[in-house]
Amino acid sequence: MKRRYLLLFVILAIIVSFFIIILIAWKTVGIKQGFKELLNDDTKKKPTGIKVKK
Repeated sequence: MKRRYLLLFVILAIIVSFFIIILIAWKTVGIKQGFKELLNDDTKKKPTGIKVKK
């Protein structure tokens, strides 16, 4: 039982930390600016390994 709870806690911690990182990144860059940069990168540069559908 203890192992199961430990695993759940670890997964929860990873998810929470991931959300915090995204929030910090968005606050520093700006949500609208970040989305514009992502869209521009998709149209201008072809990412390696990832196929972009038009």
